[in-house]
Amino acid sequence: MAATALRVPVFFGLCAALTLELAHPLDAGRVRELWQGRTGLLLTDDPGRHVYPMASLAAGQEGVLVGRLRSEGPRLSLFAAADPLALIAGVAVQAVTAALK
Repeated sequence: MAATALRVPVFFGLCAALTLELAHPLDAGRVRELWQGRTGLLLTDDPGRHVYPMASLAAGQEGVLVGRLRSEGPRLSLFAAADPLALIAGVAVQAVTAALK
């Protein structure tokens, strides 16, 4: 896996451009099907409406926004955005809930 972290001065969020090297080719459309509705993964990929993963859209989300999926042979490229504070808050709530049971 190769990753590029974008360090841009914004008020919230982190973004990363990822390229995954898979054992076998996997079509981007199939990846969309597999990832649709997965907990913690928010498929945000509607180029026709100009909807892509962005730090501003990730603000307050307890999941990782993923989009811009492209496949070429065994490589899958994607762009991800997340709000680390929201992710940490979600994990903390789950930990406290588990501890109180």
